[in-house]
Amino acid sequence: MNTSCARHAITALVFFVGVLVTAGVYAGDPPEYTEDGLKRVPDTRVDLAYVAEGADFSIYEKFVILDTHVSFRKHWERDYRTSVSARDIRKIKDGLSTLFHEVFVQVLEENNGYPIVAEAGDDVLVVRAAIVDLDIAAPDSMSAGRSRTYSANPGSAKLYLELIDSSTGDIIAKVIDAKSPRRYGTVHIGSSVSNSAAARKALNDWATLLREYMDEVHGRTD
Repeated sequence: MNTSCARHAITALVFFVGVLVTAGVYAGDPPEYTEDGLKRVPDTRVDLAYVAEGADFSIYEKFVILDTHVSFRKHWERDYRTSVSARDIRKIKDGLSTLFHEVFVQVLEENNGYPIVAEAGDDVLVVRAAIVDLDIAAPDSMSAGRSRTYSANPGSAKLYLELIDSSTGDIIAKVIDAKSPRRYGTVHIGSSVSNSAAARKALNDWATLLREYMDEVHGRTD
């Protein structure tokens, strides 16, 4: 990955801090403009969408997808510390992050879509995302020999997604949505979070929204 993309990865911590700040700012009535100058646009398919005024998405043909940050709701780890190990938590986070990348690559690239690349360029958009407030209901205790099963409640996660011009580093769009993951289904800690068909569907919903928007601006709609 070249210097520009590496810079995005290095500044990921700033993004995650921004996610926490954004959560507080948008808890009430959302502003018309973000702190970085993006304007709110009406979009009934997501909770909030902000776009840089004058942004032309038709110039972008490829994507870079950064690693997805995953975090649980506040105090989740404390609430289940007697039944969930640090290894379990790491496995859930890593699995969901990997699944995010897998699903977005599949949806964006299919049917001669938009290639996923590792290099910045004038026609490349960077996808930077975080899944936060993940709320998985775990039993208080486990019987010996039983597989560890955790079920996520409906509406148990929120997506923060930014689209960044890979050449300039400018954020040109931001999406916040908590409606898609109505049900993550069952997550088997003994295997991979990718075994959850419902989690895959929720991520597919989000990826499809991005694909459909890109198809629309490129005139690929039927």
